[in-house]
Amino acid sequence: MSHAARRRGRGRATAPPVDEPSQNSPHRGAPRQGPAGAFDGPSSRGRGLSSVPPAQTSPGDSASQQEPPATLSQVVTPSQAVPTQAPPAPRGDPARDPQNVPRYTDTLKNIDLSAEFFNIDQLYDKPTEFKRRPGFNTSGQAISLSVNAVPVVDFPKKNVYQYDVVIGNGAENRAVQRKVWASQERQSKTGQGMLYDGNKLAWSLTDHPEIRTMVDLDKEEGFPSRGDKNTYRLRIVKTKKLDISIIDSFLQNKVQMGIPVAEAISFLDHLLREGPSLNPHLVAVKRSFFARSGQRHDLGGGIEVFRGVYQSMRLAEGQKMVVNIDVANCCFFKPGSLLSAMVANMDMRDASQLARAFQSEQSNGSKRLSATAKTAQGRFKGTALKAIYNGNPSPDKEWKMFKINTNNANEEMLEWKDPQTKKPTGQMVSVAQYFKRRYNLTLRYAQLPLIEMTKKSAKFPLELLHIKENQRYSTKLNEAQTSNMIKFAVAPPDKRLAAINEGKSWLNWEKDAYLQNYGLRMGKEFIKTNARLLPPPGVKFGNRTEQPQTKGRWDLRGKTFLSPNPQLLEAWGIGIFENGRIRPDKAVIDKFVADFTRAYRGHGGHVSNTPPYIAKLVPDAGNAVQKGNPQYYSNVLMKVNAKLGGCTSQAVPHPSSGFQKFTVPTMIIGADVSHPSPGSQDASMAAITVSFDRHAGRYTSTCQTNGHRVEVITENNWRTMLQPLIVEWVKSVGAGQLPQRLYYIRDGVSEGQFAHVMNQEVPHIKACLSAVANKQWTGNLTVMVASKRHHVRAFPARGPASDQRGNPVPGCLIERDVTTPNEFDFYLYSHTALQGTSRPVHYTILYDDANHPPNVIQNMIYEHCYQYMRSTTSVSLHPAVYYAHLASNRAKAHVDMPSSRGPTGGPGFKVNQPQSSDTPETEVKPLMAMFNMNNIRTSMWYI
Repeated sequence: MSHAARRRGRGRATAPPVDEPSQNSPHRGAPRQGPAGAFDGPSSRGRGLSSVPPAQTSPGDSASQQEPPATLSQVVTPSQAVPTQAPPAPRGDPARDPQNVPRYTDTLKNIDLSAEFFNIDQLYDKPTEFKRRPGFNTSGQAISLSVNAVPVVDFPKKNVYQYDVVIGNGAENRAVQRKVWASQERQSKTGQGMLYDGNKLAWSLTDHPEIRTMVDLDKEEGFPSRGDKNTYRLRIVKTKKLDISIIDSFLQNKVQMGIPVAEAISFLDHLLREGPSLNPHLVAVKRSFFARSGQRHDLGGGIEVFRGVYQSMRLAEGQKMVVNIDVANCCFFKPGSLLSAMVANMDMRDASQLARAFQSEQSNGSKRLSATAKTAQGRFKGTALKAIYNGNPSPDKEWKMFKINTNNANEEMLEWKDPQTKKPTGQMVSVAQYFKRRYNLTLRYAQLPLIEMTKKSAKFPLELLHIKENQRYSTKLNEAQTSNMIKFAVAPPDKRLAAINEGKSWLNWEKDAYLQNYGLRMGKEFIKTNARLLPPPGVKFGNRTEQPQTKGRWDLRGKTFLSPNPQLLEAWGIGIFENGRIRPDKAVIDKFVADFTRAYRGHGGHVSNTPPYIAKLVPDAGNAVQKGNPQYYSNVLMKVNAKLGGCTSQAVPHPSSGFQKFTVPTMIIGADVSHPSPGSQDASMAAITVSFDRHAGRYTSTCQTNGHRVEVITENNWRTMLQPLIVEWVKSVGAGQLPQRLYYIRDGVSEGQFAHVMNQEVPHIKACLSAVANKQWTGNLTVMVASKRHHVRAFPARGPASDQRGNPVPGCLIERDVTTPNEFDFYLYSHTALQGTSRPVHYTILYDDANHPPNVIQNMIYEHCYQYMRSTTSVSLHPAVYYAHLASNRAKAHVDMPSSRGPTGGPGFKVNQPQSSDTPETEVKPLMAMFNMNNIRTSMWYI
């Protein structure tokens, strides 16, 4: 059977006899083939672990393979940067790598794994070692925080046997696998208690002999048997007995991470998910479960959002295993008419307008879909549908949409068959005529295109199709939908905690038959962790020091900037946006100029009395000019002053803080790689920031394209972006010397990519420093990753750790109970949430040859969040990374593409797996060169 036929369900290889294993069946111990599946339904629970690890792959570039340092004369400037095709990087980058290359940890996608687990994948010659936790913070005061996790209090103590499962030829689709496993024939052989991962593994408390049987799905579904046409071979073979106690041995550092530990964790994960996955009232989406009876909200465009529950198992500090429980939100199609859904989703007035927009276009004598039809096809492809009309011979049959046809019901022709003999008559009729003759049904919108299904190329008139319940919507939301989504998703701590408890009740652990049978039991109460409230820093301005305490906010009234613009601002201008809702007259403009100038001088800025240049531009002006709000002037002036070389303020460490100031010349580098909307072919964007003063308040930044969906910053980008900034840093900050201490803060990488940061990006950074010095750089290096993509939340009791809304105050630090067992990671609240439930940033120290005590490194990160240049609040993320986000967004204006190309991502683009090949395409156009008069590139041009 061809690949296309299998993809679209046009056939199936005949099952071989039971006593003759198929040559296509994977032998036990062979590497698992095929992509790691998502959890799309109640019985689809991800791929299980194969019995032995996959074959070792070729290691990637390591530090020992670096070229010798370049000389200072070889350093290139950003304007000379021309990205070249980077050498293939080691696999393991999920945003880039081919989806059909198996990795061992792909089988553990529903578990929060620490970085050391990913050494199992053997991506490099040697396992990557990460910084171990040196201890715990002792500064500030001790506090207690309730976190949204419960401990695992009992593990299975009975023998658990693992089995390999082969269904059919070993490559049957998930629907067939689910049906075969749910069959009475299978249950009669194994009993009810066997777990199945939905792919190739099963577990049981019973030591079964090898099972070989045939499952006739026609008989299972109550239809007459068609023999081999719908009969599948099922083979279940025991491969090993699992030792669940090895998890406890690992937590006590008695054994190292390896395959046996991973297999035991995988089993526990599937055991935890089995009950909810088989619950007909719940819909499983990856790690989350949703119920139509739960809270939901109409987003518009035929889409609604469900509030569900997220659960994930993890090994944690304190020699324990915990289950993290949180709120989850997911978008679904509203069940009902497909026509109505398309009209709403495509923002059409009615079906007639939709038909005109869907009308096929002519191209070189053949038809092609209109742009609107292509967009709709991308949004609705794969949706489960039912055909509803009187006389339908299979009213309950589920179809899946494959594509929109170029023909409508009047244009598509088929041969009429005699209703009595079922034989072709030779007469051709249109689809509209067929439904009139066969079912006495007159189509109202015969001018609409037909919808083609994945099975048998069946085609139906659009108006007869209905969307089934619980169909996930995987397209990026538009602005209105996003706004509605945020309003629904944002909830204060008390309501979020109530939603978590409601979701926890859906999981029903206490009555879960599978958990009881195997002996897995979770605690009933959320963990109360011993945390710290770090001492808050002061905020130093030019004329005074503010003490915000734990409020995390202050204002600029009566304060001068720490350092104003070094050069007099003599030439500046104002753009007037006419023809908008507000048209300021000359008196209003003159007042704005006077007030703005006065405000800048009041903050210590240097500005001349020369009147500004006034330009009339295009709509639309806001009302800020009309109001003349002093706070508005101050907010704008923070950015203006920073662009002109000034600095708003500086954090002043508390006397009891473990960090006081940098004692040696220090550089901080922040980095982030942003990717386009899924499905877009735009390039990824790498942004690097470098601190440009002694206290790491000012940062310069540079950006460049970074291939297509490549997360690891390429060697060429490091060389062309970072080296010139190091040269400028040596001149402006280092007094002719390289930094003696370097902090590298990386954002946007998952635990599975930490090894790439250490084995690729870090050697490139060291090579840049060595190239500038023309000798080996020997300073101290600290590497850390900042992440907000997690589900840990804290709920303080009323007291010093809680703000008025019930969120943790800035300075709350979590180091225990939900962090990793051995690595140096922590959760830090450094901001005050304006709405909703605040989320901490998860920091992981990957490497630290300076051996910072926790009191130093953690307090330094926290205090730097108080010197974000354009805000009068502390921020949630270290400014080095925050600025990289700003620069990356600003650099999109320099993408080298014609404006006629139109949008290539954003709202409405289908969220698909990114297309990739065995050789990822990394060669893309560089950004257009940035204007660099007065050395703009080393200023805070992006802020």
